Amino acid sequence: MKKKNSALARELASQQNWFCHYCTLPMTDSSVKSKNLDSAVTTEHLIPRSKQGSNAPPNLKAACKLCNNLRKCSSHTDFKIVVTTLLLSPRMEEQWHNLDSQQRKELNQEIQSSLKQLQLKRSQEQQEQQNILGMRPQTVSGL
Repeated sequence: MKKKNSALARELASQQNWFCHYCTLPMTDSSVKSKNLDSAVTTEHLIPRSKQGSNAPPNLKAACKLCNNLRKCSSHTDFKIVVTTLLLSPRMEEQWHNLDSQQRKELNQEIQSSLKQLQLKRSQEQQEQQNILGMRPQTVSGL
């Protein structure tokens, strides 16, 4: 099964020109020995299998091992927003695939915190929209 998954990951990576779906940094072929395992290509489920996501092609992307591991079960769109924002720092972009275990732990905490903030902001915006819609005067038809 692992060989089938790695072949699929390489096929997806080829379709994406070997750039990670999330961080958009170059990925490496996981079948080639490399010092940098974080950049190795993996098969990513946009909707995780744990949330009834399928193995159908529209649900699959290639992602570097680091992004795949950091995302966990968060929304793929929210995760991409957070990662893209973090990578605006050139220093972070240089280090992304070269983190030690402590840096990876700190990055994971920062990502999880940012995801919670993003979800809270969305929830507040939805509540505000509902409040605004609830305050609109009812229109009387025929007038």
